[in-house]
Amino acid sequence: MKLLDALYARKLLIPFHDHLVIHLFWISVILRLAWLDVPNQFYMGDEQHFVPAVLQLLYYGNFVDKQHPPLALPLLSIGVLLFRNTAWGWRIMPVIFGSACIPIFYLLTKRITNPKTGFIATFLFSFENLIFQLSRIAMIDIFLVFFTLLGFYLYFRGNYRTSALSLGLGLLCKQIAIMSVVALAAYHIIAKAKKKALLFVTKYLIFLGCFTFISWWVLDWTFHIFNNPIEHIQFFIKFYSTFSGLTHRGLVFMDLYAWQFFIPLAGTISLWGSELVGYSATGELVILRVWSSFNHVTNPAIIILIIPAFAYLSYKYWKIRDKTSVFAIIWFLSFYLPFLIPSLLMNIAWYLYYFAPLIPPVCLAIAIGLTDLSSRARIGFVLLVVYLAIVLVAFAYFCPFKSIPPTPL
Repeated sequence: MKLLDALYARKLLIPFHDHLVIHLFWISVILRLAWLDVPNQFYMGDEQHFVPAVLQLLYYGNFVDKQHPPLALPLLSIGVLLFRNTAWGWRIMPVIFGSACIPIFYLLTKRITNPKTGFIATFLFSFENLIFQLSRIAMIDIFLVFFTLLGFYLYFRGNYRTSALSLGLGLLCKQIAIMSVVALAAYHIIAKAKKKALLFVTKYLIFLGCFTFISWWVLDWTFHIFNNPIEHIQFFIKFYSTFSGLTHRGLVFMDLYAWQFFIPLAGTISLWGSELVGYSATGELVILRVWSSFNHVTNPAIIILIIPAFAYLSYKYWKIRDKTSVFAIIWFLSFYLPFLIPSLLMNIAWYLYYFAPLIPPVCLAIAIGLTDLSSRARIGFVLLVVYLAIVLVAFAYFCPFKSIPPTPL
């Protein structure tokens, strides 16, 4: 035993849970790359918007995705530059960022809890169907998840400036990333001494704001989008002020109210297709076929435990003022309330993938509860293994593809 401890201390042996996560990472990479080019002539979901926008940017220098911040589309464009206008080119960047989320999420959860909890959380995250799907298609939500996880990890490592840079990059990908900043600021004020905390948060926000504003300005200027970020934000306000909720229920069957997120299989889509006007590889207007013969769903084995998990964390924080518990709660609420409040007050429904930033704190909350259960009850370890097996079975059953190998329409 002393020999093993010595080898671990000298980093000559990889700790057990680290070793498991390495295998988990490579399994996840393989699953994300498998049949990445199916379909190769049709778009899946919002690829109908982002792929033509990428082609417009690369072929004609037209930045047409003005309703989002200016970084995500250039990131998607890198894949097309590497693999040309192919399915691999469209989807390889989400694969890279989605795969990178796995070790970063483990490092984050391991640092704020322990290796066992970190592994359980990462296992759940790796086999969460919504995250898996967003890591395989040409959409921008996985970039937001990646930069949020990286920013939080760097914060807990004490690398505050690089943490702010990462959260700023997330904000340059999608507007909702501002809630990651809110979450971190709220946690720091609650968890630290108030006087020093307020000073730290002020400096942190100033640094993050300056970096984000300057970077946004450079990107807007480079791609000739707007003259400055202020004009871009004004466009956002005008664009989204006309947004009154998703009105195509019955066509895509994937919009849901915020409170329905807690219901397993809510917002599911299994099969739909449509024709629309878009841009070809040469920039010509053509009719595009949108192909979505796949399951678009969260993992029900994970979703069903959201309320019990956060109820337990609330009790744990009330009982022992556990900082990790309050961090997970703040993280979840920061991204959930912006969807809940409009649903309650304005009857707005949302696409399922909008809720992707909620998946990491959900996995962390469940992992904390499972770790405590397995360490206190004799049968706890057995229940843990059974539950992880159920998660794996649910992931396989609701895999995005209806057949293996998948067959396009």
